[in-house]
Amino acid sequence: MRNEVLREDLDNLFLYIFFNDLPQIKKVKSDKPNVFYQSNSYLLDDDKIFNLVNLTLFNYAIWSTKDWKDDFILFAKRKEEESKKVLEF
Repeated sequence: MRNEVLREDLDNLFLYIFFNDLPQIKKVKSDKPNVFYQSNSYLLDDDKIFNLVNLTLFNYAIWSTKDWKDDFILFAKRKEEESKKVLEF
């Protein structure tokens, strides 16, 4: 049971880091420091260990690259239009 709760907390922290949700990350650090300090040993499905700091570094590298942003914005707008059509359906 304790491991399941810890895993759920780590999964949430993964999402907070992935989406750069700094207020939530700070909240985990202050409210659940044991979870925050285990972020360097996030267990993947294939039993490999992943340090969530690497996810932050990956996000930073992606967002600081300017070449892809224009293409991505066009893609996102197309997907937004597709989503509207599906919702209207």
